[in-house]
Amino acid sequence: MTGRADDGLRWMNAHESVWTDGVAGTHCWWHLALFHLGNGRADAALALYDERVRAARSEAVADLIDASALLWRVELQGGEPGDRWSELAAAWAPHIDDRFCSFTDMHAMLAFAGAQDWERARRLELSLVSSLPLRTRHAETTRRLGLPACRALAAFGRGDDGLAVSLLAALPPQARRMGGSHAQRDVLQLTLRRAVERMRRLRPGDRIELAAA
Repeated sequence: MTGRADDGLRWMNAHESVWTDGVAGTHCWWHLALFHLGNGRADAALALYDERVRAARSEAVADLIDASALLWRVELQGGEPGDRWSELAAAWAPHIDDRFCSFTDMHAMLAFAGAQDWERARRLELSLVSSLPLRTRHAETTRRLGLPACRALAAFGRGDDGLAVSLLAALPPQARRMGGSHAQRDVLQLTLRRAVERMRRLRPGDRIELAAA
């Protein structure tokens, strides 16, 4: 979060021997991969994805979150996750109707959009819509944050950058209520930035229409 990728790599590598197995260890490997991305090394990040983050094909939600977050960031940097998305989207499919945590919902949508799996993406959206009338904490965060964030990520995946920018820019400042750390929630800001960059590369005279949030 401070742009000190080299320092981060040195610190993480110096403490690798004390990492445990399981979701905590996977998350450490995820952070190490992010430092590689900070140095523009999408290849090194993908190697860690294959060898550490997704090697065991874990079904734990925390591990699925790390996998989605890493592949999405790799793709934002111009890397090519390839068929990794399809495997991950299939692993997320049983959680479409969880309706438990907006942070989890968002990372499921990352996998579906990354895989261009629009059937599952639509199922997730409809599941979130169905939870809106409920008087639960998840329903509240879904109304304020989860549903618009998921719709924005799906729009970005379809190449509808205008809609993605409109929805992401309109998210309220209480995004921390979605859950996760600053480094994890930063995926929304990174996606917004990338969508804006793609829009700016349109040919002169092309129209940009921002849909209403």
